Amino acid sequence: MTALYPVIEIERIKKPNRWYAIPLLGFLFKFIIALPVSVELFFLRIMVFAASILNSCNIFFKGRYWKMAYDLNIGTLRLEVNLAFFIFGLTDEYPGFSLTTTKDYTFSLPFNKSPNRFLATPILGFVARIILMIPYIFYRQILFMSALLAVIAGWISVLFKRKYPDTVFEIVRDSIRVDQATSAYFLGMSDSYPSWWISMKHKPLKILLLILATIFTIWRFVPSHNNNNQIRQYQQYFYQNSAPINITPTITP
Repeated sequence: MTALYPVIEIERIKKPNRWYAIPLLGFLFKFIIALPVSVELFFLRIMVFAASILNSCNIFFKGRYWKMAYDLNIGTLRLEVNLAFFIFGLTDEYPGFSLTTTKDYTFSLPFNKSPNRFLATPILGFVARIILMIPYIFYRQILFMSALLAVIAGWISVLFKRKYPDTVFEIVRDSIRVDQATSAYFLGMSDSYPSWWISMKHKPLKILLLILATIFTIWRFVPSHNNNNQIRQYQQYFYQNSAPINITPTITP
């Protein structure tokens, strides 16, 4: 049984803000006011990238996870969760700029006391993690799309009933946890393969969302038949309307 990490505990929001649930406008407003936090995260991710390179060398040669890298990584993950919860409506509390969790939830990820040296091998270890994570990354994308579809449908309930639906709450929460588990694995904060588990309460609705998200995800990556036909039409038009090039040499008497 794969480890469930990170552990995120949050209660369903009691009285969500209706203004934030106005279709498109509410989401756009949240995005604008959260831009400063996104800028902070941009620079934090650069620092995480640089620290990860140094940390992989530390693990490879010394067999220890660099505590400073762990603190930076987990602080960045927490801020990402603060932002994600706010954007998706699991909380109306502004994410702020602190690298700690907001008062609405808890987030924990144990310190990796015995990191795997092979997976910390510069370049090779990272490539190995990418190959291992290909199915999980696809799974993460499907869950994210399911959460997005759920939030769009949940706007109606929040706007008119001021109630955040249980199904939407659970699938968004689990999608964010899977996303953070992916980041934690790539950062070497855990060498255990991330868990595939999600809550399956309200099973029929979640299965429907997952099916729709799977279809949409596959459709995005498979070239459409119409696009291929358009390419062929452009090629035919080009060949029919292009003037032939005369390569016969001209002889001047």
